[in-house]
Amino acid sequence: QNVTLLHDQLSRLEECCHSLEEQVLEATTAICALDSAQRSDLLALGELAGAQGALSLTGALSAPVTDASVAAVQERLQRREKEKEELHGIANKCVDDIVCILADISSIKERHNSDLMCECMLFASN
Repeated sequence: QNVTLLHDQLSRLEECCHSLEEQVLEATTAICALDSAQRSDLLALGELAGAQGALSLTGALSAPVTDASVAAVQERLQRREKEKEELHGIANKCVDDIVCILADISSIKERHNSDLMCECMLFASN
């Protein structure tokens, strides 16, 4: 019966760990998509800057905004960067939780093995 309870507890922890791993994967996938969108935004900004006579993308990013198109691209870049920061936070929290769960699983298995060893020693001494 203890073995069944232990197995159930370990299974629940492993399922939780798997769910967290999926969340990390989803967050990482979303971050990659945001990176790609930001690259497209930077290209668009470069084109807009070139059309306005700016010599560099860095100059376009730091110059005062006079064009609504440039302002819209800059706003999208900032919004996507904020989204990425939030996703990184979620992924990092999930990884921290996974590490804790794996430590719990390891601790439970060690206790179980220790209990089994004690039972074996008691059985052998009788």
